[in-house]
Amino acid sequence: MEKIRKLAFGPGSELSGTFFPKKETWEAVQVLKKMGKWRGGSENDWIKQQKIIEENLSTLAEAGFKSLRLVLMPDELIGEGGVYNWKPVEKILDLMVKYRIRADWCTGPIDYPYNPGIRLPKEVKNILSQEIKETGRNQIKISMGIDRWMPKSSEAIREFGLNFFEAFLKRYGKDKRIGKFYIGNEWPDLHGIEGTKVMANISKDFMEELIKRGQKLTDKKIALNTNIHPSNLRRLRKTFNPLFEILRDQGVLGIDTYPTREGKIREMIYKRSVKRVKREFWKQEIELTEYQAELYDDDISGKSWAEIMEKYKKRVVEFYQEVFFKKLETYAVAGQIKRVGMWGIPLLLTAKRMGYDFPLEMMKTISETMAKRGGKDK
Repeated sequence: MEKIRKLAFGPGSELSGTFFPKKETWEAVQVLKKMGKWRGGSENDWIKQQKIIEENLSTLAEAGFKSLRLVLMPDELIGEGGVYNWKPVEKILDLMVKYRIRADWCTGPIDYPYNPGIRLPKEVKNILSQEIKETGRNQIKISMGIDRWMPKSSEAIREFGLNFFEAFLKRYGKDKRIGKFYIGNEWPDLHGIEGTKVMANISKDFMEELIKRGQKLTDKKIALNTNIHPSNLRRLRKTFNPLFEILRDQGVLGIDTYPTREGKIREMIYKRSVKRVKREFWKQEIELTEYQAELYDDDISGKSWAEIMEKYKKRVVEFYQEVFFKKLETYAVAGQIKRVGMWGIPLLLTAKRMGYDFPLEMMKTISETMAKRGGKDK
């Protein structure tokens, strides 16, 4: 921990992360099952299992998390006949206020963090399923136009996305409980659509339309995070300049960084690459939306963190010691980026429940170091 305390985070730095109440609840239930303490019921109904969510938020607040990128899916907010249900939004926002953590909202409206990415309400999914049967297509383009091969589905998805986004921002665009809004996740990557084998391509003109509508409904920052590496400035420029020409200083560019996927050359030039990105997008805030704070290996994909901690504890410990900690300065400090969003909250909370405190203790030390050193320009 002493080495963490010597890190020179940038001025005004804060610790953040991505928080998906349904997933956090399910992961907690898996721990309770292993301990013989689960009494039954829906394993991901966080409204009914509010105690779990409150425990999670209390733990994260104590560990120094200042903000969270909240993720609630359309199926949680849209009932039969397309009627919006805002009760879950009100519930989680009030809980965030209670535990003094700022809410940064992932609005979607189509693409969200966590596999497979694209989440659709039942009515829209039915249209898509029927058209898949008719055409046999496995890819769809979502734009302000019509996909010639999937006309009904592309129109239905587009209209749902625009209408849901607009409805949400009309209600919450000026809500003081929300810090900023995220549009989608890791654009312009292709993403799977839940319950299908179809991959979706979300076009630039659709993103531009979202931004234009969003600007009419909120003065808060609008963030877009991407997997495009900071060293690929040409692609970042080509991809995001058209959007940031509209957003100007209302925009935020989020970089997603996973050290286990980085090669040595890109690691060596990371600091220089981020500085170039900051010069290029000087009007926009630059943040680390997702910084890898969990073990990432193909052979553990799909397993609960409770099972992983039980079977592969040594690998988890080695990740935090040999990857997370050692790469922290290279990626989270060197670029002097203010917001550092940890991707790995489900593992952090699971480890805590299973008696392994050190991952969250690392987070607390990081947050304390940010508070102490972040106010000074190094």
